[in-house]
Amino acid sequence: MSEIHLRFTQKITNLYLSNYPLSEYQEFLLRIIYRLRNQEYSWRRVSLYLNESGLKSSRGKQFTPNLVSQIIKKNQIRIKRGQNDYDVKLSNFYFEFK
Repeated sequence: MSEIHLRFTQKITNLYLSNYPLSEYQEFLLRIIYRLRNQEYSWRRVSLYLNESGLKSSRGKQFTPNLVSQIIKKNQIRIKRGQNDYDVKLSNFYFEFK
């Protein structure tokens, strides 16, 4: 019995290739923040609500208006990453017969 091995080089070009999954806690915080923003809470009011509820950031910090806005901004970038097309190029093909 023979074996055929195919070898090649693959190059994937994308600025936003890494996209780590959110933790359950991060998803929980995002749901709350989006819900409050949809109710037209300001960034300051959202941060006050989260702090008064005894919640902390995923790094254990208190919420500030700037932190809340950055959480939303980074989540929007994360969503955009999932929508990007990747430029994939295959090259240097060769076969090995064993």
